[in-house]
Amino acid sequence: MVDKTMSLNECRGECLKNCSCTAYGAADIGSGSGCVMWYGDLMDTRTYGDGGQDIYLRLAASDLGLLWARLILGVETGLGQKIFRSPKLSLSPKDLGFRSVYYMYQLSSDAVVARLFLDHSGVFERVVWDNGRQLWTKYLSGPNDMCDSYGLCGPYGLCETDTIPICNCLRGFSPKSPSDWNLREAKGGCVRNTKLGCGEGGDGFMKLSDVKVPDSSNATVDATMGFDECAKKCLMNCSCTAYATSNISSGIGCLNWFGELIDSRTYPNGGQDLYVRLAALDLVKGKGQLPWFAIRLLRKLTKGLQCLVNWKTTHIFREGNSPADILASRRGSREAAEKAKIELSSTSQTEINLPFITADSSGAKHLNITLTRSKFETLVNHLIERTRNPCKSCLKDASISINDVDEVLLVGGMTRVPKVQEIVSEIFGKSPSKGVNPDEAVAMGAAIQGGILRGDVKELLLLDVTPLSLGIETLGGIFTRLINRNTTIPTKKGQVFSTAADNQTQVGIKVLQGEREMASDNKLLGEFDLVGIPPAP
Repeated sequence: MVDKTMSLNECRGECLKNCSCTAYGAADIGSGSGCVMWYGDLMDTRTYGDGGQDIYLRLAASDLGLLWARLILGVETGLGQKIFRSPKLSLSPKDLGFRSVYYMYQLSSDAVVARLFLDHSGVFERVVWDNGRQLWTKYLSGPNDMCDSYGLCGPYGLCETDTIPICNCLRGFSPKSPSDWNLREAKGGCVRNTKLGCGEGGDGFMKLSDVKVPDSSNATVDATMGFDECAKKCLMNCSCTAYATSNISSGIGCLNWFGELIDSRTYPNGGQDLYVRLAALDLVKGKGQLPWFAIRLLRKLTKGLQCLVNWKTTHIFREGNSPADILASRRGSREAAEKAKIELSSTSQTEINLPFITADSSGAKHLNITLTRSKFETLVNHLIERTRNPCKSCLKDASISINDVDEVLLVGGMTRVPKVQEIVSEIFGKSPSKGVNPDEAVAMGAAIQGGILRGDVKELLLLDVTPLSLGIETLGGIFTRLINRNTTIPTKKGQVFSTAADNQTQVGIKVLQGEREMASDNKLLGEFDLVGIPPAP
């Protein structure tokens, strides 16, 4: 079909409107005006070495590529080299998904000299010699970096040119196929670590700075809405996954994304702020827009005091006293041991003085011992070392690394012991925070929770999780998990079970807590009988 009145851009638009249109071009080669559209199969297409016409072949988005990528044939790095052959128009093997890409090549003289330069970052530039002005002029240049490729890192992936590898999952997401990512094939993208709370609350936003906003084909725009309203609008819709301001300069306007976020990348010299929706548990680093606390109870070191009492008891035994005398002496030993432990947190040694601790035929016996901090640390070291594995398990359950931990809070009086703080520094690579009173932390948390339950505190979200998996015993004594550990509560989970025998009308249900595979190895929380089951074969 030919229309001589239509411009080339109008021709392109008309071709895209008709599903049968397969290509278009200019009707008048000299002026570049007019429109020619082809329908159906393209037959008898060829190239000319000394000129010809430009045609634009229609392709699916998944097949479009950076058409000039294959033009760099035989080019070496450095100052470049002269190109003597005519370039060919061909598709890149990469699936880059551009809307439309074409290459135009025209020489005003057969004697024009062209040079092609390729630098270490992959940027290439073609220049031609302008004999009239006696200088090299830029003719075309290639992409700035690999992140220009559409959807290179897949859904919820972020392309960053200053990292190796350049594709990384957004925080709160993990590779959908780790094996593919290990092979640097990231187009499968990422999936959430934690399902969004949606109507149950608890969701927040993670701020990404200096980014190109994702593909907006699944986004909505409201140019009149403010920033805070935009965030609330996104939280009200379970399908909303991110938001941003539509007008960067004024900060007004609202962009809401629905579904997967595709084609996100960072810019080293500026970009836009994007707020990605995450479940509360994935806002571990506290940089989201919901203030909250992540509380992990690792291990109590209450046995440290008992070690000190036992050590003093050993000293009394050396004096030849009877076990009965020793048991009687423990009533005062515990108070003295606690006092010594507290003093050794601030001094290098302390005196333990217990008068009239026991008596024999020669008279009363007194205990006077000098205990150094190093001796005390030796006594309790095996208990302190047992906290290493719980710390590592805590990081693993939270799906974070040591580098992701911003602050380490110590809870409980035993954490004032210098050796405990030293071990914490070794584990996390940073000194623990001293901004919280170890003795008051639990009480403060309980007060906050009480305020939330009463409705007096509304700006905080305090999360509680199941410390161990919950499940029931099934046929063969197997522990079947229903709710995994570290699941935020309140929660609910359903699963369909069948009876173990024909015509069974009741089933005994045992509810257990633990991580072992056999029900007998876990803790029984309770049991009940489910009756009234219709008999069935």
